[in-house]
Formats: sequence, C-alpha cells, structure tokens
Amino acid sequence: MYFEKLFKSKLVSSYKQLNLFQIGEEDLTNFSDFVFKMYSYHYYKKYSWIPMDNEQNDMRNQDIKQFENSIYFGFKNLENILIGTIKATLKTGRTLFAVEYEFNINVFEVIKEKQLEVNQIWHLGRLAINSKKLKEHDSSLTSKRLIHNLLVQIFGVINKQPNSLIIAESDVLIYHVFRDLGVNMQIIGECQECLGSPTYPVIITDVENWLTRNQIEELELVS
Repeated sequence: MYFEKLFKSKLVSSYKQLNLFQIGEEDLTNFSDFVFKMYSYHYYKKYSWIPMDNEQNDMRNQDIKQFENSIYFGFKNLENILIGTIKATLKTGRTLFAVEYEFNINVFEVIKEKQLEVNQIWHLGRLAINSKKLKEHDSSLTSKRLIHNLLVQIFGVINKQPNSLIIAESDVLIYHVFRDLGVNMQIIGECQECLGSPTYPVIITDVENWLTRNQIEELELVS
C-alpha cells in the first residue's frame, strides 16, 4: 500500500485559503458527483454533450470499486465546497482502463516499443475544476495554477515508486495545458470522441524530473 486509506477526508495543505484534502471514503460520492457535474457543464458548453441517465451512477460505482487502489485529492473552499479534483489509480492484476479497452491500446506493447523502464503503471483521471467558483474565491487564481498544484500532490504519491508510468485519456484542452505546464505527455494512439470531446490516449513519463522542477513554496503543509 502506497497511501493511507481513509474513511474521513484528511487535510493535507492549504493554498490561498483553499484547503487540499485527501478524499476519504465518506466523501467519495460527493467527489464523483462534483466531477460529473463539471464534466456535464463544460462538455455541454463546448460540445453540446448530454450524458446518458446511468453515467453519473457509473462514475460513482467506478470510484467506489477502485477506492482500495486509488488516491483522490480535492481542493475545497472555506465553505467546504469542492473547487478542484484529481485521482490516480494503481494498475493491479487484470485491471483495465478506458485508454486500453476504448482506445485499444496495449500498454505493455507501448512500454516495449518506447523501451521504457517501468515499475508501476498508474491511471490519471477525474481532473475537474470549477473555474467559476474559483474566480469568485480569488480572481487572481487561475484554473491552470490549481491544476499545477493538484499535479504536484498526485505526482508526489506516484513517484514514491521510481519509474512509474502514467496512462490517461486526455481531451485536447487538457493536453495543451499539461504540455504548457512542462508535463511530458505523449500521444500514443488515434484521437476519439469521449464525452463529446476529441480525446487522445496518452502516457506521462519523467514524473520525478517534473517534480524536481515544480515544487510549490506557496503550499502550507499541515502536520
């Protein structure tokens, strides 16, 4: 086990009066519903995507099912309302992720082709930011900056095991945001439509080097 499993969410740090929590089991449905709400809002606005009736429950059930092998982080404001989220899931046994079964990507073939030294494989997902609420809280704090902070936290967990590989499904906007942040995100397959959005199967490597360049002094760690 590479991270503590919690029933109640645990305060990790603070940043510009936002509180970062490791999300516990008790708060998991709230986490899933926030992500679903943000996806529904942003992808309807950009691509007129309307979710199917069962998709919210599917998201909840997947987060519950993956809880034992995942870590969830969420920034909340002082009213305890979620502002931004992220999740990483460790690949174990026969676990398959969407990048594998929806995009028909064989991760182990990618590792072999790119001659990567890999000790663990993680899936990155549930990245969502309530940009409207964020601006109400602090007009100087951008979504991109909050994403940066979330990546520092989640990459810190993943990097506990050297040579960890991250796989994900990335829409076009997030791909460019990650590249702008210096994350070594590489496209490994054809673009497909996902949640109404053009989406790439991707891998992320060199997590340790990214962390070395991107420590954030503004975070106030909670002991």
